[in-house]
Amino acid sequence: MRHAPGAPHGTAPGRAGGLGRLVGGRAFLSLVIAAFVVQGAWIALLARPSIYDEAYHIAAVRAFARAWTPFVDQAALGYPRGVGDVERYGSYLMHWLLSYPYRVTGGWDEGDRVVMLRLLCVAAVAGGLLVWRAVFRRLGAGPAGANVAVLVVSLAPLLVFQSANVNYDNLLFLLTAVFCLAALRLHAAQHLDLAAWASVLLAGGLLAVTKYSALPFIAFVGVVLLVRQVRSALQGGTAGAATRWLDGARRDRVARTATAGGAVLAVLLVVERYGMNVVRYGTPVPDCGDVHPADTCATWEPWGRNQTADASFADLPLTPNLVESFLTGIWVPRVLWTWNAIGVKTAAGPSADTNGPTIAGFVVLGGAIALLAVLLLTLVGRHWEGGAMMLLGGTAAFGLALFLNNLDDYRTMGQPIGVHGRYLVTFVPVLVGIAVVGAARMTGGGGSRAAAAAVLTLVVATQGGGAAPFLTQSTAEWWQDKPVLVAVQERLASVARGLVPHDDAVRDPRPDPGAWSSPALSG
Repeated sequence: MRHAPGAPHGTAPGRAGGLGRLVGGRAFLSLVIAAFVVQGAWIALLARPSIYDEAYHIAAVRAFARAWTPFVDQAALGYPRGVGDVERYGSYLMHWLLSYPYRVTGGWDEGDRVVMLRLLCVAAVAGGLLVWRAVFRRLGAGPAGANVAVLVVSLAPLLVFQSANVNYDNLLFLLTAVFCLAALRLHAAQHLDLAAWASVLLAGGLLAVTKYSALPFIAFVGVVLLVRQVRSALQGGTAGAATRWLDGARRDRVARTATAGGAVLAVLLVVERYGMNVVRYGTPVPDCGDVHPADTCATWEPWGRNQTADASFADLPLTPNLVESFLTGIWVPRVLWTWNAIGVKTAAGPSADTNGPTIAGFVVLGGAIALLAVLLLTLVGRHWEGGAMMLLGGTAAFGLALFLNNLDDYRTMGQPIGVHGRYLVTFVPVLVGIAVVGAARMTGGGGSRAAAAAVLTLVVATQGGGAAPFLTQSTAEWWQDKPVLVAVQERLASVARGLVPHDDAVRDPRPDPGAWSSPALSG
């Protein structure tokens, strides 16, 4: 019997093709997205406020609900407490957008309004997963491979937990995917493509004012695209650019014009925020204390914490030894340790947190090693195409900027503030997508392999993936006072705990970097 290309011996071609169609089909993708939404919505309905600055994000939403535009005067608003600077900071888009559903539900119970905001965040991340699938397809993944990549990303515990809380990282996840998709389309253009540029500028501008930490990624990708388009123009690629803009059905022309208008607006938002900050304060991201009185900034806990830490610590000299020891002894271990770390603020005040079941440490460490190994083999064997290296370079630029910022905080404050796996979640899909494409090409692809990868992912996910940390580790102090939901949670927890080894039976292989959840370290 002859076997289909890429099908393992003993697997009939029709069966392999059927498995591929099943895993690559819309039904499978719909189940993955639905499962993600159910997990996120469950946490959104039941969990107390997240330790990951949810109180701050809700306070910022409330502040913007007192104005109609994102250009606020905090003095006119009476200097709202708990938000630091919302007048000149560059991460306002989500707060401003959520202020509208928040203000129109003014007659609701406050708890219900927060749940509504949380569910909108879950929807944003679910939408992001769908856009990331389109990115994976652009990177060269087949339908089955793209769906498996979405499955892997959707089961990241931090992504599930974070989506269920009010946090600007949820909109960041969606808009990063949109920007990547627009960038890949422009990267593939063999001529000056004005419509594609409009999409890139629109997505990039909105991404920039969603969270300032995305700026290195946007800048790297933007430079790559600009260089490619300039080369194309110099080789005669400008011919017909205007004609292409005007071609097509009326609906297409209207869409292009609307996108161009949105791009102009997005660029103006970036200039207003970051450009004006440079002119006025000498930096695109000024410190709260440079914009407002210190007593106003002090109501935002991280600002006060950092001021105290900085004043009480003598700066360390920047040496190669400091960089190496921080990278290997603090940064990498803490990122791995916190990759599945979740927690809430209890009614009594202190935080309750967990790294999930102990067995999850093997999943995180093994998954990280496997991902890096496949990426290395993909790069060495050049098993990639299109704009993969552009996105990978942008991700590296983001990671380097984050590391240098963390290093500077450690050097000046003596604490690893902001060193956490959650800050990398948004860009992990880039790595997963490239790795999936590389693995498929190295192994010959095949529907049976995609199906096997999906099954393996689901089995491994029972050991701490998705909502498993919340189900297996949370207790009554984690939950809101909702008796019916609590009863269901306890039954679900009983089932989930039966799927994992008892924590005393295994030992987490990751080095424990210390009390990651303390207020001084959670960042």
